[in-house]
Amino acid sequence: MDSNDQSRTADTESIVNLASGQDLTTDLGTLTIQSIDTVANPATGRSSLINVPSTEVFQSGHFVFVPKQSLVLSKYSNQPNDTVVYKISEEIVTVTDDLALYDNAGSTPNLTSPGADRYRIKLTLDLLSNVDQDADTFIKLIRIRNGIVEPLQYNDNILNTLGTTLAKRTDDVSGDFISNAEDKFKLEVLTDSSADHLRYIVKPGVAFVNGYRIEKSNNTTLRVPKPRTANDKRTVSTENVASNYGNYYPVGSASLKGLISKVGDYSTVNIYDSADLLGTSIATARIRSIDKVANTNNFRLHIFDLNIDSDGSGSLRDIGTAKSIGVDSANQANILLTENRAQLIDPQQASLLFNLPSKFAKEITGAVSLTVGDVLTTTTNGLGEAVFQTNASDEDFADESQWILSYDSAGEVTTSLTIDSGGVGNTEVKISGLTANKNVSLLAYVNTTATSIPKTVDTHSESISVTNREATLSKTDVTEITSIVDDSTQENITYKFTITSRTTGSYYGKDALKLISGYSAPAGNITVSYKYFLHGTGDFYSVNSYNGVNYENIPDVTLANTSRRENLANVIDFRSTINSSGTFNKRLRIPRNRDIISISEVDYWTGRIDLLALDQDGGVARITSKKGERFTEAPKVPEGYMGLNYVFLNPYTKTKNDYTKLEIVNKGYKMTDIRKLERRINNLEVISTLTLAELNTTNLTVVDENGLERISIGLFADNFKTHKMSLVVPNLDYKASLKRSEGYLLPRFLKRDISLVYDSDMSSNTKRHGALIYPKFTEEVLIDQAVASDPVFVNGQQLARFVGTLEMVPAHDNYYIRRTVNNGSVSEVSVNGDLSDYDNSVEY
Repeated sequence: MDSNDQSRTADTESIVNLASGQDLTTDLGTLTIQSIDTVANPATGRSSLINVPSTEVFQSGHFVFVPKQSLVLSKYSNQPNDTVVYKISEEIVTVTDDLALYDNAGSTPNLTSPGADRYRIKLTLDLLSNVDQDADTFIKLIRIRNGIVEPLQYNDNILNTLGTTLAKRTDDVSGDFISNAEDKFKLEVLTDSSADHLRYIVKPGVAFVNGYRIEKSNNTTLRVPKPRTANDKRTVSTENVASNYGNYYPVGSASLKGLISKVGDYSTVNIYDSADLLGTSIATARIRSIDKVANTNNFRLHIFDLNIDSDGSGSLRDIGTAKSIGVDSANQANILLTENRAQLIDPQQASLLFNLPSKFAKEITGAVSLTVGDVLTTTTNGLGEAVFQTNASDEDFADESQWILSYDSAGEVTTSLTIDSGGVGNTEVKISGLTANKNVSLLAYVNTTATSIPKTVDTHSESISVTNREATLSKTDVTEITSIVDDSTQENITYKFTITSRTTGSYYGKDALKLISGYSAPAGNITVSYKYFLHGTGDFYSVNSYNGVNYENIPDVTLANTSRRENLANVIDFRSTINSSGTFNKRLRIPRNRDIISISEVDYWTGRIDLLALDQDGGVARITSKKGERFTEAPKVPEGYMGLNYVFLNPYTKTKNDYTKLEIVNKGYKMTDIRKLERRINNLEVISTLTLAELNTTNLTVVDENGLERISIGLFADNFKTHKMSLVVPNLDYKASLKRSEGYLLPRFLKRDISLVYDSDMSSNTKRHGALIYPKFTEEVLIDQAVASDPVFVNGQQLARFVGTLEMVPAHDNYYIRRTVNNGSVSEVSVNGDLSDYDNSVEY
């Protein structure tokens, strides 16, 4: 009985809900359910029971009646794992055990006249876990795995000692196999009522295991947990993540002014088609970072959010004509050109998503250490000294040689810095030798221990307008549109829109709704209700950011300039978030380019390999690979089992299709099958022989009359249906013809038509009548009807029409003269009126 599920024993009975501390009235008295009700010690829960109807079995040479019985499988679970058996007991029943064995004397037994003792065989339901398998006698009835019942087949009930001998012989001769293996014992994987389980459905069939014939007429169902438990993981220490990003313009030190402040706030800069910000602005972009190029005076200007339709006209500009980038004389740089054109280098590496070394990350459990770029500002004192401090006490400066300092007023840039105190390894640094009383910005590098930014699902509703068939939402990282309502008509028009993500590999952008083609835009505003991820505080996004989200619901993202999608659980994400005004109110510091992000420990989900195998009792067993390991070795088929299928479950197994299955071939062969195989093998031998002959011809040397080696093409067969094989190229020396209908190769011959002309002067006793020649004949009138009436048309409007057919027999007659050419001379000339030995398929 399952009190939590409100189970009932019959449709006519009322539902019973049981609770802790409740009193139950029974024939045995009042029972009270315990009052303690915790997860560790629940007062109510699920249980399982089995009912077996009455039956008869043949045991120990006797037919034994077995009455209907019930057995509690588990008092605390409805998914037990055990085997139900009939425990067999053989005993002698005497009058001491049963008074009914006394002779009857009227209505009462005659206690002075005991009857004969009785031999009794008794079968009692029990669990295999309760049976002494070495001492007790029992019959396996059904196997239960996770609450799924699987009937078993027992060889000792079907075959006796002779059957065992026959089974051994069958096993010695044929081994394990499936009879008529087509679609037998096939595996189907289905979903389960629980998202954490799958169901393996093994189709019925007939098989021989260890020589015993197993016939299963019904599907076998196995309820299988997905690899999602706490043990289905592996822990990796010291994971290193490479932070490579490109998408940059090379610029020279002489022209670089300022722009460090643009790295600090990700504000927009313009790109011009002339140097020094002259000419026309052809695009806009944002600056992500500025790197020094080793051993040169040049810099890399990493950009993102490039917009070559900056004026919104829809006209795209040639970005190769770019010459300079910036906003004013104090914040600009000239682009170094290649063959007088700007080259945006490594545009495919524009993403700030850095892949973990392995997929299916479960949790980052260790510290994340990295070096980030940071923009710090201050004012120099009267001595030309500037003091900078890290943003946190647990951070320290790094890589002084890569620092860049600029004066905010004129934008002069210097990388030759004099460190008076602090610097690398410290939270403070003092730089001297600068111009006094100037506002300066420093692009420095800082060592930090970073933390993940949490994301929580939140809801939002807003009224927005539809412009140019699009409506822009105010929130980023939208996960679901709940409803879209027309403010004017209050109609739910969710079906008219699709969501368009404006989040890229560089930043989280504001998503938009796009009107589907064929629908007209509403007259007024629309009210949109949706769910989105609310971002907390921290340094980066990772699998830890989705701590309240089911793992299978962690979103995917399409990486920039590729069609490949990556799950966000498998990356370290440094994308900043744009706000409703188009600026970045949440800018994340990004790692130093071409640096390593060090993670002390990461847990990954692991997959599992399941082996389904059939035993000689007809049971289907599931043998699994070791947990917490990668797919290194599939489980072996145990002794006494026949393997059916391998199932490779991917880590966490998000869907019922997130697996690969491999069928183990167990096809059995009859003598007719072997004979067919023999014929196929013989054909294969012929083909192999021809193939080897072709290979041998490649090594055959053929020379011409001058002793020069000729090209050896290979061995081929010609059916003489066409000249394609023998006459590869036009050749006047080729002297052969084909009789295609029979596949003959013949000497070349000449063929021409001979016209037949009837010469009456040269002919005798013949007469020509039309196209036919007849022996001479005379004509006599057989009937002479000189007078005949004309037809009279009753209908004066009727028209007469006569349709006839005239056939020329024969239409013409062709004669052929055949000359067989031998060595250029005519050796035979013959004229034949009927060339029936040749047909019209002759070619020459």
